[in-house]
Amino acid sequence: MSSRILHKATAVGVLVLGAAALGGCASKGGIGAAAGATQSATVVTSTGTGSAGAASSTPTADNGGGTSTQAAGGGTASCTGSQLSLKINQGSSGMGHTGSVLVFTNTGGAACTLYGYPGADVTEGGSYNFAPRMNATRVSGTAVKTVTLAPGSSASAMLEWGVNPTGGGTANAANCPAMDGGYLEVTPPNTTDTIKSDPPLDMCTDLQVFPVVAGTAGQ
Repeated sequence: MSSRILHKATAVGVLVLGAAALGGCASKGGIGAAAGATQSATVVTSTGTGSAGAASSTPTADNGGGTSTQAAGGGTASCTGSQLSLKINQGSSGMGHTGSVLVFTNTGGAACTLYGYPGADVTEGGSYNFAPRMNATRVSGTAVKTVTLAPGSSASAMLEWGVNPTGGGTANAANCPAMDGGYLEVTPPNTTDTIKSDPPLDMCTDLQVFPVVAGTAGQ
């Protein structure tokens, strides 16, 4: 995976990309997390104009792309993008699917909360307009809970996808969105702070995201 990053505003954290490992999507029984990350990159703040972080874009009940609008419970304030760093760690194998673990860490000096689903999508290539080609679907049936992050503690969520191109055949830009020259965009829950980087080239179909849970395992 290359280190191409689109800087849209002031950097707010560090993104570490792990190599994609074979895994099984939720419909195939889920994947397990594996430790490890191999590449550093930069987290950038969106002002709400990106496809994964648009403040005016409210996703449907089963769509993980865009700004999350779930309300965090309790008296602790929701985490903001400036309080969070992100790692993307490897997942494990299963049945034509693979995945990663999105790990959000509170780098601020006060506790904050995360609730719900991160946004994730794969965009099309282009010099100025990176429109989404594939939005992550929210995986239902998993309990959604408020996670309180003390300074230095982490929450995580699974991101899974199919590695076989649409319609079969050899993967190319037409049947596998990750090969189109666009970006993988990740938006922490309840923020408009979009992280853009190269998607794994096998990110072809069935992009799915799970809600955040406490800890770094994603489940």
